[in-house]
Amino acid sequence: MFTFFSMESTYSVSVMREISFDKYDNYFNWTMTYKQDSDIFFPYIEWSPEGGLFNGDTSSHFSKGAVHDILSQKQSDVLALWIVSNCGTTPGAERRRVLVGEMESARLTIEKKGACFGSTMARGEEYIKFAKPFKFYLAFENSFHCRDYVTEKFWTNGLEAGLVPIVWGPKREDVEALAPNNSFIFYDDFESSEALVKYLHYLNENDDAYAEFFNWRLKQPNIEENFMFGNKNYRRNSGMCQMCRLLWQKRKYNNISNVIISLKNTWRANERDECLSTTVEAHT
Repeated sequence: MFTFFSMESTYSVSVMREISFDKYDNYFNWTMTYKQDSDIFFPYIEWSPEGGLFNGDTSSHFSKGAVHDILSQKQSDVLALWIVSNCGTTPGAERRRVLVGEMESARLTIEKKGACFGSTMARGEEYIKFAKPFKFYLAFENSFHCRDYVTEKFWTNGLEAGLVPIVWGPKREDVEALAPNNSFIFYDDFESSEALVKYLHYLNENDDAYAEFFNWRLKQPNIEENFMFGNKNYRRNSGMCQMCRLLWQKRKYNNISNVIISLKNTWRANERDECLSTTVEAHT
């Protein structure tokens, strides 16, 4: 069985790199990507550790005590954290730099890390320890309105580290399909960067209002509430576990293998025009 695997946005693959995939017609059997309609769904949280917020027994991350611990560490005078390594190789990356500049002009304090600012950033527990004092994370993607493209910027850098993600790049509907209720702030809900910053300052000055963005962590969500979060009795049907199940099914039933006739058409199926565009509007 041959599986096509990609975690890059449709724009990065099909437009920026101009990969057509024509030579792979009738070659692959399955797709494995972050897109929910892939044969194997591989969200970015597949790479998160067992026992963390997303995979395995996640119970220790959901309680009043867990939320209190998160909120008690919000001690930084700088409100937001932004880590970025793509400094402008895509229209989305260029636009997000403009938006962040507007937010800084509106007096949002931002700790900036990553290759674009000449620094490196720790990962795993070291990153979480560093990030916890900040209240917000700028989960600004380098692609715009690409279907289901919600990356580690949202999941790991934001939610798992106990920061409220401020989201720009995905469509709201794509984020809502995966994220816990009231767990993020959506940039395009505001008329301008200045209006957003005004709201962030309001949250900074009103502890109860800010704390509402962590209500989803007061108790462990069940499958019906959010299928993305595992627990000791449930493992998300995605990633390598989903592939393993499919392979066992094939072995058990000796069923006929699917063949993807056109990988290009499958990869770009139902993609939005604005994702494939070389221009990005600030507000849509």
